[in-house]
Amino acid sequence: MSRTGCVYALVDPRTKAIHYIGQTIQHVSKRYKEHWGSYSPNNTVHFWFEELRALGLDPELRILEEPVNATDLKMRERYWIAWALGCGEPLMNLLTYGAKRR
Repeated sequence: MSRTGCVYALVDPRTKAIHYIGQTIQHVSKRYKEHWGSYSPNNTVHFWFEELRALGLDPELRILEEPVNATDLKMRERYWIAWALGCGEPLMNLLTYGAKRR
């Protein structure tokens, strides 16, 4: 049996805008918790989490696609990033298609 994962979005509970799209083969709730500890000076997702936390809010976790074969996860993540950007979502992903996002 092949490994599977999912593609997920982190959504602002105030506006319902998608701010981050990711993929994981872990249980998605574990990956969600890892975002809380991923601090770096340039990590805009972390600062967004902190902004929400100060307001007593948490980002909403939305599953975009599952199950996804593990070998296809990166491709499907890129598909969903392109979809979200095309819809005008304010993504904070650091990398989009292997290059820094403008």
